[in-house]
Amino acid sequence: MPAETFVDNVTRTGFDNWEKHQALYPDADSTPDMTYPRGQSHRQLPPPTQQQLGQRARIVMAGASPAFCAATGRPAA
Repeated sequence: MPAETFVDNVTRTGFDNWEKHQALYPDADSTPDMTYPRGQSHRQLPPPTQQQLGQRARIVMAGASPAFCAATGRPAA
């Protein structure tokens, strides 16, 4: 399953597919810092936000295949 990765303390050169990105976008600027604050722990999120994210995760996982759940160690819905 393709996925994006968020890491705020490394450059793209730390990823396995750096050469592919460089070949596709040779003139690309480095990724700028985010302008919005972000929580680095669930404790930094307000309870209503935690509840909304939990609800969205349950909806997404309800549609996940048993193979995906088994491969990722997540419980099947």
